[in-house]
Amino acid sequence: MKKTIFLLFVFFLAVSYAAAYQLEVKVLNEEAITALSDKELTNAYIDTVVELEASKAFYTTSGFMPEEYKDYKGVVRYRILLLNELTRRKLEVPKTE
Repeated sequence: MKKTIFLLFVFFLAVSYAAAYQLEVKVLNEEAITALSDKELTNAYIDTVVELEASKAFYTTSGFMPEEYKDYKGVVRYRILLLNELTRRKLEVPKTE
């Protein structure tokens, strides 16, 4: 009985852990994409890049805790916004390596 309860606990823990990392990007059809404003299109693109980067980092490492995953996505989004502003101002992107 204890073993069954333990296995159920482990199963539900694994399911809830995996559910925390489902994609949060709504995939639109071509018609819906063309109807987006410039700002909505830019945000949709940024959100997609952030989600892909965060997912790639999650699956190539030992994984993040839900809060770490959210923080990582925030930093990726911030980086993209900074790069866009640097480009808009015609500034050179600082070399990091």
